[in-house]
Amino acid sequence: DRAKDNQKNRVHLMGNVYAGLELGDFEFKSNVGLDYHTYNSRSFSPTYQELQSANTVNSLGTSISFSYQLTWSNTISYESDFGDHTIHALLGEEAIDYYYEGFTGSRQEFLYEDENFRYLSYGTENQLNSGDASSWALLSFFGKVNYSYLDKYLFSATIRRDGTSRLSENNWGTFPAFSAGWIISDESFFAIPGVSSMKLRASWGMAGNQQVPVYSTLFSYENNTYYSNYPIDGAQEASQVGLVQTRVANPNLKWEVTTQSSVGLDMGLMQDKVSLTVEYFNKVTDDILIYAPIPLTYGGTSDGTWTNAGQMKNSGLEVSMGYKNTVGQLNYNLGLNLTAYKNELTKLDGVSYLGIPSSSLHSVNFDQEISRTVVGQSIGSFYGYEAIGIFKSPEEIAQYGLQPNAQPGDLIFKDVTGDGVLDTDDRTIIGSPHPDVILGMNMDFYYKGFDLALLFNGSFGNEIYNLTKYNTHFFNQAAYNKSADLLDAWSEDNQGSDIPRLTLNDPNNNIRVSSYYVENGSYFKLYNLQLGYTFEKLQSLDLRVYGQVNNVFTITGYEGMTPEIGLQNYSSSSRTLDIGIDRGIYPPSRTFTLGVNLGF
Repeated sequence: DRAKDNQKNRVHLMGNVYAGLELGDFEFKSNVGLDYHTYNSRSFSPTYQELQSANTVNSLGTSISFSYQLTWSNTISYESDFGDHTIHALLGEEAIDYYYEGFTGSRQEFLYEDENFRYLSYGTENQLNSGDASSWALLSFFGKVNYSYLDKYLFSATIRRDGTSRLSENNWGTFPAFSAGWIISDESFFAIPGVSSMKLRASWGMAGNQQVPVYSTLFSYENNTYYSNYPIDGAQEASQVGLVQTRVANPNLKWEVTTQSSVGLDMGLMQDKVSLTVEYFNKVTDDILIYAPIPLTYGGTSDGTWTNAGQMKNSGLEVSMGYKNTVGQLNYNLGLNLTAYKNELTKLDGVSYLGIPSSSLHSVNFDQEISRTVVGQSIGSFYGYEAIGIFKSPEEIAQYGLQPNAQPGDLIFKDVTGDGVLDTDDRTIIGSPHPDVILGMNMDFYYKGFDLALLFNGSFGNEIYNLTKYNTHFFNQAAYNKSADLLDAWSEDNQGSDIPRLTLNDPNNNIRVSSYYVENGSYFKLYNLQLGYTFEKLQSLDLRVYGQVNNVFTITGYEGMTPEIGLQNYSSSSRTLDIGIDRGIYPPSRTFTLGVNLGF
């Protein structure tokens, strides 16, 4: 194992110091928290000679980094009753300071490969190193007032004032919020059979987002021998290394603001054995922070800049239901949560669409997007050709007339525009990563000393772009292992298959971005099962033993490793547009746990 001596070391420390003081109806609190990380790694690549591969130059790479986040918050609160009136007020401030610094270095040609010589100073060639640092800060002031009259008329008001170092001229934002509630069931006139409690509530509020890369409002430059050499007086022999722009600044960046309003009804039925909550919400996000492309003629090495350009809307309905009951010595609780929502981009300034160039996804057809976000569609909608079947015969190909390079067994692509030509204008929206309904369900049972808990979740109505097919279904990507699905690929003897024929040169470009990759991503999953037993009290000791299983089973029609795709786990300006694209994500593991709870 050539990597057995490689090392990765992490240290993560978290701590809080808290102080408080009460003076009558007033209470003062102060809290200081520190989150500290260090990381270092050493990776050595020795020389080796094998049947299919070789490495003739050994090398070592090392990296060291550290970061800290210091948070200091102070609040003063007041709470008091005045007859039928109750008031609770709070004022506070919070300051967050973050700093990161890292260094990487590498060298080649180590005379000795013994682990005692695997340090940078022993490498004799190709000495490279780089380092970077970043910092940001956030300062917030906030206030909140809660008021109730007769414990049935409720009102709350909140205001925040946030300042961030990530922005420049518009670094401060103000975000108010209000809510009100009415416990109708406490009124003397309330008398609905079977309804034991009822509360009507409504809210409106604003929230800000300033999560852009640090220094996005500043231009940056670097000296680069590939881009910034400049011949003085036109003489090539007198060329000097200059500077090239690496980041296009936008000093006018401002807070992305989300305004949300909601109306809800909370009910208790059958003496509160049954609980029901229904809430409608409408969320509008203005001045969306997006990474917009810039023309190549601008120069430099940056392909875009951050800007506020658009509006997005999310609206939907949330329903929560619960039921609790006792039958003999059996107690049980059942819960169900359903969320149905619609996501839509309603405005986009400056550009016609947002997309992820497939250059980082498809090495073939690199000029085509996999996802495209346009006005009237959901964020991160899949975009490409619509595959509508497989050619069965040369006569069918000739009759269709739009794919002259096709052969029997190749995919048929739809002429969306109807102009009699199959080209890039025929690409269209071919799926959405956003579900129609999200589900959560829990079941808890208690019988004598035994307890059983089940936790389910699910997603319905969303699609997944199965990018793994790009490598496992097509021989254009010959370096990858192929899927066993190809045993059922189209052939003269298997014309009912929906998998295109096997070919090395792919003259029809079956591998192009298309609905062939799009699958139903709906699933229902038993996420957690726990069974426990609590012993009768042993003197002053409470004892419970339990066993649990995570990731018990998943019911889905998706052909990939897991339907739980969501956002990709990487840092990128395009991450929010990369929803539901399966790059071969590692599936969640099934874990078994045995545990003991002790109480004194």
